[in-house]
Amino acid sequence: RAEKLVIIVSDDKLVDALGKRHPVPVETIAEAQHLVRDELLALGARECEIRAAAHKYGPVITEHGNVILDTWFDQIDFDLEKAIKAITGVVETGLFFNFNQELLVASKEKVVSRRLVNGLIEEEMIEG
Repeated sequence: RAEKLVIIVSDDKLVDALGKRHPVPVETIAEAQHLVRDELLALGARECEIRAAAHKYGPVITEHGNVILDTWFDQIDFDLEKAIKAITGVVETGLFFNFNQELLVASKEKVVSRRLVNGLIEEEMIEG
């Protein structure tokens, strides 16, 4: 496991809060998808559906034979990530709270580094 996770995005990907524009992807063992869905709804998910494949009939299947449950929550935090990962049948989520993270945000004018330090977001211009 790497000591630091660096995520590079364009500025149109930024949101005020997680879960407003996109669901939380939850990779799930295919045989456990119904159990996992029920548990996600019990955790407060307002919607949970299997991700449909774009160019074939049926769900998206990962390289390990798992399915993705696209899950919408009103509130997303570190405790939610831990609770999701504790569900039997969950392989991984699209949440990365427990990493030392740096976010590089690129716009047409500049690139800005954003890091979470002691609960506060620090910004530093990299280029621009």
